[in-house]
Amino acid sequence: MRNFFFKENKSDFLTSTRKTTWISSYKPYMKRILNIYHEYENEALEKIFQKTLESYKEGTRSRKQCATSLSVLAKFLDIKLPEDWKLNSRGYGLNKAGFRDLPKDELIEKLWETIPNKSWKFVFGLMATYGLRNHEVFFCDLSSLTNFGDKIIRVLPTTKTGEHQVWPFHPEWVEKFELSKLGENPELLPNINRDLKVTTLQNIGKKITDQFKRYSLQIKPYDLRHAWAVRTIFYDLPDTVAARMMGHSVSLHTQTYHHWITKRDQQKAVNNALLKVKRVKNF
Repeated sequence: MRNFFFKENKSDFLTSTRKTTWISSYKPYMKRILNIYHEYENEALEKIFQKTLESYKEGTRSRKQCATSLSVLAKFLDIKLPEDWKLNSRGYGLNKAGFRDLPKDELIEKLWETIPNKSWKFVFGLMATYGLRNHEVFFCDLSSLTNFGDKIIRVLPTTKTGEHQVWPFHPEWVEKFELSKLGENPELLPNINRDLKVTTLQNIGKKITDQFKRYSLQIKPYDLRHAWAVRTIFYDLPDTVAARMMGHSVSLHTQTYHHWITKRDQQKAVNNALLKVKRVKNF
């Protein structure tokens, strides 16, 4: 399976990126299914797949990722999965996965002020303003952040989900977090090894997670990304546009942020209904 993964469509991804994906998104689940197979050798393979999926708690990202990984394996082995496979794999997203308490904008600003290291303040500011993944901070074209730039940054194609552009939300945070300085000198970011021949995107991302813990920031790096996504919902940014800026599919975006998207749409309907009543009364 590992050889198949690295051989197929080799030109589509950088070797380092594929290595990161294999280690984080496939290897753990391949190991889990092998353990379950050895425990239930007499079971049909379809049952082994099902038991492996059910070994992960419902409503977790791990269960969703397990389902995706095993789907690839099933295709490779020409195994037909149960019709309700996708239904059983659901659960990735804030609506079911514990429903995080996302940081308020006021808290984000206060936390930024507490970071003693200026380089890591830039990292925090970029993630908060542009909703970047951990590693994406170090693989962006920041030239537009200059005083006369349009403030639209470009995530480079060397990242996990490829090249995409991102707009700032809130736009005023570019100035608040002094991000314009990065437009003039991107070397103000922390000096870490970004050579993907000797490291991985996962390792680079972990350095940010470690710094958040070091500075006792109360939140996880991905909380900033989720907060950005929810913020765009209430800016009334179309879901298709927000999903593209985040570098993932529209279906994943709507599934992950279902609660807030539903609230926005319901609020629109309520506002329109109230407006109609008001017009009738004023007629």
